[in-house]
This record gives sequence, C-alpha cells and structure tokens, in this order.
Amino acid sequence: MSCCSWARPRCGTGDAPGNPSAGRRDWTQTITAVTALGALLFTALSLQATREQIEVSEQGQITDRYAKAVELLGTSGAENFQTRLGGIYALERLAADSPRDQQTVVEVLSAFIRATSPRTDPAKPCPDTPADVEAAFVVITRRTVANDPRRPVAGLNVASSVNLRHTCLAEMRAFNADLSSMSLVGADLSGSELNRAHGGLISLTDAKLTGTNLSSADLSNFVFLTRTDLSGARLDHAKIGPTMLTDVNLTNADLRGADLRYSTFTNVILTGAQHDKGTNTEGATHDPRTVGAWW
Repeated sequence: MSCCSWARPRCGTGDAPGNPSAGRRDWTQTITAVTALGALLFTALSLQATREQIEVSEQGQITDRYAKAVELLGTSGAENFQTRLGGIYALERLAADSPRDQQTVVEVLSAFIRATSPRTDPAKPCPDTPADVEAAFVVITRRTVANDPRRPVAGLNVASSVNLRHTCLAEMRAFNADLSSMSLVGADLSGSELNRAHGGLISLTDAKLTGTNLSSADLSNFVFLTRTDLSGARLDHAKIGPTMLTDVNLTNADLRGADLRYSTFTNVILTGAQHDKGTNTEGATHDPRTVGAWW
C-alpha cells in the first residue's frame, strides 16, 4: 500500500511544516525583497539628488546669462549699439527659458527704456525712438503675459504693472503688441505703428498718440483714456467700447468701422473725426461738452 493516500499530504514534499528547505527559501525571498526595496530607494534618492544638482547647475547658468546680458545692455555709445541689442535679445531668451525670471527681465528692460528715452518736457516733441529702445519695447510686448506675477488690487488678481511712464516712444514699429498692464502715463507714442495692439489694464492717461496707427486695435479691456491726445490717430476698425473717454482729443481721428458701443464720452473733441456706417455707436453716450458727436 502506498505510504501516502489521496486524503493526506503527499509524502516527501518540501512545503511540509517544519521542512528546513521551505524556511531557507522563505528567508532567501525576504532577503531578495529587502535588497530590491533598498536598491529602489537608493535609486530614487540618487535621482532626487541628481535633479537637485541639475537645478542648481541650471540656476547658476541662468544667473551667469543674466549677468552677461545686463552687462551687454549697460554698454553706452553708438558704437555699442549691436552689443546692446545682443543684451536685449539675450534677456528675452532668458525670460522664455526661465518663466520665473520674466518679471525681472521686464523690469530691467523697462528701466533701460526710461533711462534711455525719457520724456522730460511734454511741451517739446519727442525725437524718433532709438532702435535699441524700440527693440526693448517690442520684447516686452512679446512676453508671455500669463507668466506675469499677480497682485491683489481692489479684490482682483491683476498682473504687475510695466512702468513706461513719461517715456519717448515716438515713431516706433510694434505690430500686434500686447500692451497688457502697461503704464504709459504721459508717454509720447506719436506716429508709432501699433496696429492690432491689444491687452488689458493699460493706462494712457496724459499720453500723446497723435497720428498713431491703432488700426484694428482692441482698447476695450480696462484701458484708461483720460486727457489722451489721439488727434489724427488711426482707429479704423478698432474696438474701443465699452470705455470711458474723458478730456480726450480725437480731432481728425479715423473712426471708420470702429466699435464704440457703450462708451462714455465726457468733454471729448471729435471735430473732423472720420466715421461711416460701420462705426458702431450703439449705447454710446456723450455729455454736452463733447464737441463733434454725430449720434
């Protein structure tokens, strides 16, 4: 008769309780699992350390690039024009590669514009904008606005302001410029090509834009127009409403096809302003002091 029956454990199995080989195998498996876990933990820690080293190295490279770009931008004299341009575009690339440094780049370029091309006497016309100043302005308008730092203002989370107050920016070329959060208070942008300019929270208070090309621009998103000189400006097919215009000069401005819906005109001069059936004044209002209103 067989030593084992079908109802009892098979004889000679290595898995029987108390079998030394089973214990050795369990111990070996435990050691293997612990070793694998340790190796995995070591690998994770090594990767973390490597990432931290890479971040430190990259930040060091960014710091070096920033210092070099600022050095190039700080050179003076007409003979160093190309050097300054190199610094401007190096800063633009830096802002693209390191979004957290974008605001610093914007502040540096804004300071460069204010120092190089100030509007010291509003009674005198500004000369044509130097090419390096124009380049700095264009770089600012090309930034990724979503990367601008935010700050609370009147319960709203708004982007930090770009300070270009009282600057000479006449006769520039900046097509499709994003002017978001720009303070252009008292700036002179006369004769500049700013067609399709757009953006929100733009202050043009006391700014001079005589003869400026703002064709197809969007000035409807919290743009402040107070004592703004837009005489002779091209605003054809521009979106202006709903905006409050106070003490604004629109003499001989081109408003053909412009969207002025629900705008409020207070003491505005519209003498000689061009308009046609495409000029939309639905809901627009004007006070008795406004001159030249046709609706």
